[in-house]
Amino acid sequence: MKTNIFIILLLILYSCGTEKTIIIEEENEKDLFGSIEGTIIDGITKEPLENVIVSTYPPSTTTLSDEEGYFLLENIKSGQFKLITEKNNYYNKSIYISVNENKTSKAYISLYDLNSQNEAPNKPNILKPINEELFANYLNLNIEWLGTDPDNNSLTYDVYLDTLNTNMNLLFKDTTSNSIVLKDTLLQDKIYYLKIVSRDIFGEEAQSDLISFKTISLLNDLLLSEYVNFKLDKDEIVKPKENIQPTIINSKAVFEKNRFDEVDKSAFFNGGSYIQVDDLYKLNDVSSFSVSMWIKLNSQSIGVLQNGHTDLFGKFGGTGTGKSSWGIILNSQRKVGFAAYDGKNFTYNYAESIIPTNEWTNIIVVYSKGEVKIYQNGILSITGICSIPQASSNPILIGARFSTPSYFLGYIDDILFYDRVLSLEEIFILRNN
Repeated sequence: MKTNIFIILLLILYSCGTEKTIIIEEENEKDLFGSIEGTIIDGITKEPLENVIVSTYPPSTTTLSDEEGYFLLENIKSGQFKLITEKNNYYNKSIYISVNENKTSKAYISLYDLNSQNEAPNKPNILKPINEELFANYLNLNIEWLGTDPDNNSLTYDVYLDTLNTNMNLLFKDTTSNSIVLKDTLLQDKIYYLKIVSRDIFGEEAQSDLISFKTISLLNDLLLSEYVNFKLDKDEIVKPKENIQPTIINSKAVFEKNRFDEVDKSAFFNGGSYIQVDDLYKLNDVSSFSVSMWIKLNSQSIGVLQNGHTDLFGKFGGTGTGKSSWGIILNSQRKVGFAAYDGKNFTYNYAESIIPTNEWTNIIVVYSKGEVKIYQNGILSITGICSIPQASSNPILIGARFSTPSYFLGYIDDILFYDRVLSLEEIFILRNN
């Protein structure tokens, strides 16, 4: 109920013969009150607990539970409170409770003896998002975690999410779920920090590792300009950025639907076919480069292997000066790798993730001065040290290896070659393009 007190002050002002009336209104609001009642028991014996101190924060009033474990707090201003219970030789316990006007809120609380054998929960493990993952700002964010307790006690969780990694905002309190979904709550181009705190019935806590993720905006000015686009379309296999007319040899590769279901827009290699591209000599001149490509396997067979792997794309094959340089390969465990040859030594780095069958997978390999990173569907799978590839007279081969019987079985589309290192934002865009 509101009580309005109006004070009207009439001031007659004479200014240029004009009479003015000023009305001043003052409004007071009467405080609204409710109550909290409840019962407190021993969590093990289920017997009522007497003389438990019950109070609220912000402070309002304090009482003791009776011999039946019952308590009543009256004349509490409506709002959100922390209800605090304390008893000697018992773990303190706090819960959050709402107080509404002219209503009684109820609470049922279990306290546990300090002598109870109990271990703190295990550290929660955040499953989603992955640390340092990238998200477009319009996507819903799924947060998932795994919480366990050595005593098999039930757990509740606090979820903290903020753009600061200290004094973080408490997003959810005392949830019993292991996942939440945020819709339309994230801002673009921000780094967010996330942590989970688990709590058992004794009030013992454990905290997850602090992770971060970044939201980005898919703006047109972030779209990439590649050096060579191996489109692998029936009507346009290669599209260099510069005015180059490469020689193209298509040996039995056929054109099929791509990941957008467009006809004749990807190349299928049957385990004995390939596409050869000559006269792209600038691919020898870069100390840093990136390659993005899409592949699909229609079975667990990946083709004809040579030394345990088949070849997807690159300038690989042969030993000695001017022969093998580098190649993107696939091993018998269906793991993508990067092979490099410096004229004397070969090195191989493989991603940890397995390529699934019957679905398109984005692969991005980033090489820079003896270091290689392999991303699968936008997520970093491996960082490794490799030989520095030598310049090679070999042509670019797609689906095979130069002068060696290694043939890929599957689909390849949209191989983009960049003569520089891609940023994380660019990698994310390529994966979602």
